[in-house]
Amino acid sequence: MASKTIERELQSFLTSKSQFKLLHSSNSNSIITPMTSRLLILDSSFNPPHKAHYSIIQKSIIHKFPSLNNSISTTTINDKSVLLLLSVNNADKSSNSPASTIHRLSMMIELSNEISENLGICCGVGITDKSLFIDKYKVLSEFINSEKKVTQTYLFGFDTLIRLLNPKYYQSKGIVDALNEFITNCDCFVLTRRDSSSSSSSMEHQKDYVKNLEWIPSSWIDKFNIVDNVETNLDISSSSIRESIKQGDSGWEMNTFPSIANYIKNNHIY
Repeated sequence: MASKTIERELQSFLTSKSQFKLLHSSNSNSIITPMTSRLLILDSSFNPPHKAHYSIIQKSIIHKFPSLNNSISTTTINDKSVLLLLSVNNADKSSNSPASTIHRLSMMIELSNEISENLGICCGVGITDKSLFIDKYKVLSEFINSEKKVTQTYLFGFDTLIRLLNPKYYQSKGIVDALNEFITNCDCFVLTRRDSSSSSSSMEHQKDYVKNLEWIPSSWIDKFNIVDNVETNLDISSSSIRESIKQGDSGWEMNTFPSIANYIKNNHIY
């Protein structure tokens, strides 16, 4: 998709009352196919997209999620689709320039193409004006609008899990009231931190984190699929790539895909 087309689609979204828009999909119609029963959602700043984004999606695709009857589901990818999601409210904390958002969406489409071509799974790119998980769940539910159940699975790291389940962010309503609809209807795929030098961040502590929170209903525990982060790619960060670019260190290119690296260099983004 050309940058002019992305800009036109973005401006159309920003001036409309829509809360979600699918900009790109490897399936010409939608990211939801007749076989889709689980939508894997990676909600990130993608500044820029990199191989850690790709790796968490790859790991979630083959993960054995519990099925509705608590048995283990198969690992087939045919019943899964992937959505790369960007919140335009959070798209650029330092600048609300639409151009910055257009660059990110262009790079997200490149990542989407890598995912669909290399992993053989339907992958799309979407934008929303929502910041909270519960609000994203609601607008995506309206978008899916399917008679059959499609489970939304949100992919994120352990630090995001800590913030999500921290009561201080829900003082006005209470964490259970605020999150119950989201947790009841979705599940989460969480990668542990690798910097586990202290006992408070050990792999065992991280895997038991949710069940050890006194304010969490027991029915929520199985909704969090906490998986060991054992791959080097998963330690890559967007900030480290930006810093390497600023320092003139070309080593950053191996941390993303050639199509994305070329886009960054050709457009002098950072």
